[in-house]
Amino acid sequence: LRNDSVWADGLLVFYEIFKYLERTMPEVSKKCKIDNLITPELERTKAFENDLDFYLGNNWHRNYIRRRRVQDYLDYLEELEKKNPILLIAYVYHLYMGLLSGGIILRKKRNLLKKILPFKKPHTLAGNEVTTFGDYSIYNLKVNMKNKMNEIAEKFDED
Repeated sequence: LRNDSVWADGLLVFYEIFKYLERTMPEVSKKCKIDNLITPELERTKAFENDLDFYLGNNWHRNYIRRRRVQDYLDYLEELEKKNPILLIAYVYHLYMGLLSGGIILRKKRNLLKKILPFKKPHTLAGNEVTTFGDYSIYNLKVNMKNKMNEIAEKFDED
């Protein structure tokens, strides 16, 4: 948690996945006739980009090459989108719930380390945008997502 390059590396991996889902889900939602689980207040692509700018510099994307494993995962998600797009909601639900829960815990730990370690940059929100949701309550965001998911699930039959 103390190593910014490790944190930035993790951001790069998840950035691609969140970006793909945020770009894809509006169309999947229309096609499957469901509400989009990714509401505007949950969108994280821009926050990832801002955090990556903070940790890697504004030109990080110029030399960026997507990892093979990340591309394989994105290929898998694209295959799901073609064959059975409704299954993407499970990925959305777990990724965003994970971010809302685990991401917040990680942010708090990183901020605590920044406070107790001398000679570090001052505590700011810079570099923490992906785990910051402004005036929105994390609890309410999680409850809303859970309720939307339950509404979608009620429309499914046993098949």
